[in-house]
Amino acid sequence: PSPASTSASAAASPAHAQAAADPAPPAALPHLDALPSSLPDYLNQIERDIILRALAQTQFNRTQAAQLLGISFRQLRYQMQKLNIQEPEA
Repeated sequence: PSPASTSASAAASPAHAQAAADPAPPAALPHLDALPSSLPDYLNQIERDIILRALAQTQFNRTQAAQLLGISFRQLRYQMQKLNIQEPEA
């Protein structure tokens, strides 16, 4: 087999698929005392917190924050509108 087909088959191996399907270790997940009453609201709050941390880290430079988050500037702008995140007044 060619090197390309060998690496492609290795990437699609059952071990690789299982590793991708495993959940994050508990330490990487936020601690919950109880289940949230609304999963969408809970996820929005987590997303909002992460975006606000990235914006604070970049002094609210949205281009840099988007790069830090691994999303496009347009995606960040959309999420900021959706989550009602506004730039602080100068």
